[in-house]
Amino acid sequence: QATKVSQMAADAYAHAIRPTHTTNDGDTIYTLASGKLGSQASAAVPLDLLGMLAVRALETAIVNGAKTAETSHGIPGVAK
Repeated sequence: QATKVSQMAADAYAHAIRPTHTTNDGDTIYTLASGKLGSQASAAVPLDLLGMLAVRALETAIVNGAKTAETSHGIPGVAK
């Protein structure tokens, strides 16, 4: 299930980055679970919904990261 959520979250790259999935990017997504809900987790949050929320969260994080990036090592950033 965690693998599927990570696979779905990868769609955020295509939503927020152009071009995406090039040979030079190191795109890796890890999905972790605490196990606190136990067997109730499947009933509480459907896997497809969790995956869609992961896409939105990662897409938002990418855009926020780009908007707040500062210049570093001669590479210009957007933030002032």
